[in-house]
Amino acid sequence: MAQLNALPVETLQLLVHQTCDSITGTTQAAFHDHDQGWSLGQWRSTMATIKQCVESVFKTATSAQEIEANRLEELGLDSSHASAFADAVNARFRAIRQALLFQAITKGATTLIDMDWQAGLTVASNSLANVSQPLVTLLLKLRDPSGDCRDLRVELDRDELEGWLTGLKQAQTALHAMTEDA
Repeated sequence: MAQLNALPVETLQLLVHQTCDSITGTTQAAFHDHDQGWSLGQWRSTMATIKQCVESVFKTATSAQEIEANRLEELGLDSSHASAFADAVNARFRAIRQALLFQAITKGATTLIDMDWQAGLTVASNSLANVSQPLVTLLLKLRDPSGDCRDLRVELDRDELEGWLTGLKQAQTALHAMTEDA
């Protein structure tokens, strides 16, 4: 924390906002944007410390009102830096909370990167003269926890598609309820 306490309060606030941008996926902080006389290693260490502080605060806070400077002082920030840090995080509380929740949910899980679909109608087959069965083909691009990407092709008939869509709607409702509570 000494490295954060050594910064001017305005610089700390700027770095906290940039870290929040990074957490929420808005933009990434860049080393060349700061003229603090730091080496790349010092800058990375400072940004990692700020991110750890933000994540630490959010482990126990359930509302913006709970992020108080005295919690940050317990982590080792002096009062003026802790107050500036808390102000910056409180201003972005909801977006940070949702991003951290999403990261926690998807950590260690296979994630959907892209999806393509194609609808078709099977009108006949070699064993039946008239089938008239609608089909949907989904091509899913997935990333597993190790970072490897793979394609998955799924063909669904009408009943399977309706069941799949119902499941997606239920998942969306559950995720929405979780982020509303955040």
